[in-house]
Amino acid sequence: MARLGQWSLGLLIGVLLIVCKGEDLMMNEEATEPDNLELVFLIHTSPKINKTNFQHYLNFMKDVIEKTNIESGKVKVAAVTYRKNGKIAFNFNKFKTKDTLLKGLGKIKAAKSKFGNLASGLNITKTKLFGQKKLPPNTMRWVIILTDANSGLEQDQIAAMAQQLTSVGVMIRAYGIGLKDLSQLQLATTDVKGLKTYLELRNATKDVVRMLDTFQQKDQPKGSFTQGDWIPSSGNKLFGQLFNSFSSISSSKKKKNKMQD
Repeated sequence: MARLGQWSLGLLIGVLLIVCKGEDLMMNEEATEPDNLELVFLIHTSPKINKTNFQHYLNFMKDVIEKTNIESGKVKVAAVTYRKNGKIAFNFNKFKTKDTLLKGLGKIKAAKSKFGNLASGLNITKTKLFGQKKLPPNTMRWVIILTDANSGLEQDQIAAMAQQLTSVGVMIRAYGIGLKDLSQLQLATTDVKGLKTYLELRNATKDVVRMLDTFQQKDQPKGSFTQGDWIPSSGNKLFGQLFNSFSSISSSKKKKNKMQD
């Protein structure tokens, strides 16, 4: 029985150490919450778009920008258009204030093209905006694709070009407007939203803004996690497994001791 007590105490200490380690992981997560945002709009328009419908594109981007704190220097925005090839509309360093950025967005024209090339747009975004640099500390990188047609060029390169972006910590979201088939966009990302009309971009804005609000939340202390936020996902599960394991071993030892007695 003394041995069982010592063994039980040792296991309990081990479990406590694991829980403490979990708290350390939680603190590390607090320390690495993103402070900086690098956001790219990747835009494609087909011949079917008109001035009114393209305004919905612009309104989407402007509404998102309205919710960003550009002046802080922690939020950088760029835009890329693609037809047969990708082209930088403006880079991260072009606009330093919200007003100038909004004016810059307003100057983007609908580049109508029968031959979209999403792979080229993704490639330009990677090579000209993010380069070979890995994800900087405390930074979130996000590319939002806006398109109303599937690409007819280099379709077999889409997945590879998207992988180049994700390899440097970029998250990709795609909005396909009026597309019956979203499988091509799904080559670039699993985060694909299908919209029936250009008007639905207004509701899509709300979704993006919610994410930005969470990212830029300043009223709560940074890293306002509680122990309960961390433990249910990993700690409780692990603790439960160890506890069940400990219980079954203890029961078998008790049975064995009784038989020996």
